[in-house]
Amino acid sequence: MLDLSPETQEQSFDVLKSIIEYIDFSEILPFVNDIWVDIFTCMISEPTDKYLKSLVVFMSLFVVKHGEADVVCSLNKFDQNMFPTILEDIWTPFMIKITRPKEMKLVVVATTKLITETPWLLEPSSSIHWGKLLDNIITLVSQLEKESVVEEPESPEILQNEADPLREITDPKKFVVDSLGRLSSGSPGIYPQIIVEHVEEGNQKTLLQLCDVYNRRIV
Repeated sequence: MLDLSPETQEQSFDVLKSIIEYIDFSEILPFVNDIWVDIFTCMISEPTDKYLKSLVVFMSLFVVKHGEADVVCSLNKFDQNMFPTILEDIWTPFMIKITRPKEMKLVVVATTKLITETPWLLEPSSSIHWGKLLDNIITLVSQLEKESVVEEPESPEILQNEADPLREITDPKKFVVDSLGRLSSGSPGIYPQIIVEHVEEGNQKTLLQLCDVYNRRIV
């Protein structure tokens, strides 16, 4: 059992990160439910902003290393409809509070994978969730473009001293628009309307500019 009390949270999340990053999912699977039990037990008792941001970073690493399907399935096995709850109450509001560039990039890529690969998020009934997540993705990539990012004292430190787990993705902005372009080409006419309805106007303009830069279209 992991000790995720405030005094040991950073060390415990570092252990979890190493498990997720370096061990095959088939070996992790028997213990995934226990991991969620420890994480959510602590979350209920100590729901600090720092803890919730660390949780988003950890889950993002889980998504990029093992795929969104394994994350979603393991959460929903832990508790029915846990994934939508986590997405709405934790992932969406806290992803934009992450300020360390390495973690921001990780969350951008993971969230992009969620909105382009998760069946539940691709259903018409989830269009509001989809739009909010895309809005936050654009906000984060816009912040990544700045010369410097002000790091808050309560920022997660899960990847602070680690190598970039996404070294192969050198340009997260390109990853976002390429992923959206591929998604929309398979379902033309759906996503432009969702973007108009659920993405802030300023971020809509930013997305159009990025599409122009990378010669991509969301159709």
